Amino acid sequence: MRPIFLAPLLLLPLLSTGQARTLTEIRASGVLRLATSADYEPFNFMQDGQFAGFEVELGNLLAKQMNVKAV
Repeated sequence: MRPIFLAPLLLLPLLSTGQARTLTEIRASGVLRLATSADYEPFNFMQDGQFAGFEVELGNLLAKQMNVKAV
């Protein structure tokens, strides 16, 4: 095998560094953490110093349905 084909395999451990949690862990913590770039209207943007847009509203609705706080 050529070294160039091995390079992507060496990066695989870095892909799993995210903090994805299970539904059970989210409910136990009481917090649903949302992330957005806030620069792509109408999906996410800043309005009066607060995050706004479709993704924010969707995240808030999901949190409400799960009886947890959206952060």
